[in-house]
Amino acid sequence: MKYNKLIAEFMGYVYEDDRFFMEDSEGVRLYEYLPHELQYHSSWDWLMPVVLKCKESVDYCSDDNALKYHHIEDEMLSELSIENTYKAVVEFIKTYNNGI
Repeated sequence: MKYNKLIAEFMGYVYEDDRFFMEDSEGVRLYEYLPHELQYHSSWDWLMPVVLKCKESVDYCSDDNALKYHHIEDEMLSELSIENTYKAVVEFIKTYNNGI
């Protein structure tokens, strides 16, 4: 739960007025969440789109990020542990953000 803000921002959410929101190209808010409503740490439905975005990002970043992405796959597939996958996603995003 500690890193849900990091993940939300990676997914394109903006944090303003104590809320996370995403807008369409015309500025209409599509999604809006309070910080405690983010469920990346506890829901595969929330976390899997992040895993897919990490995979899409690998082509555009360093070899270190590619290794971090493979770590996500290893954690996700070896134990089917959402906690370990969440941690691997957080490490990927931290590395990705440092490379930009």
